[in-house]
Amino acid sequence: PGTMVPLGSIDYSHGGETTIAGDYAFTRSNVGVNIFDISDPTAPFLRSTIDVDVESRKIVVNGDHLFLAAAWDGLFVFDISDLDNPIQIAHTNVSLPYDIELQGEFLFTAEDNLFGSENVKVLHVGNPVELTEVAVAEIPSGNARLVEVDDSFVYALAYTQLHKLEFSSERYLDLTVN
Repeated sequence: PGTMVPLGSIDYSHGGETTIAGDYAFTRSNVGVNIFDISDPTAPFLRSTIDVDVESRKIVVNGDHLFLAAAWDGLFVFDISDLDNPIQIAHTNVSLPYDIELQGEFLFTAEDNLFGSENVKVLHVGNPVELTEVAVAEIPSGNARLVEVDDSFVYALAYTQLHKLEFSSERYLDLTVN
């Protein structure tokens, strides 16, 4: 069997969802997102914090952009080209996003709507300053909690059912529930 050897750690409380991008770990916390420099695994350190007072659910990093799903506050986009001074560049009020997944220029959301319908939405994020909803599918079994994307197929987990959907980026509005 293989072995794992501890290299380093950092004291940190209230951590949650973590996304690794290059030499950085982006970790959600009770005040937003903490950005850790992990380039030296024996001495990781807190590089900066994105202060946004929301209940964050999921973080996706793509190049110079960080997408943050915030339970009651929608979806936030930050420019992280300067990690010491991240800037919020967009916000949209998607309903209770539990999970997000990025594929190319499309961001898929699993969300719970307080008014009874649960959705998987697709947002075009080619220009992250202007998030455009391009497709939506209602999930009939309740609370869409997880979304995964594999090529043109979208999988949404809603409590006791796994839904398979098909999305075509050539025809934005082609999202069907199977």
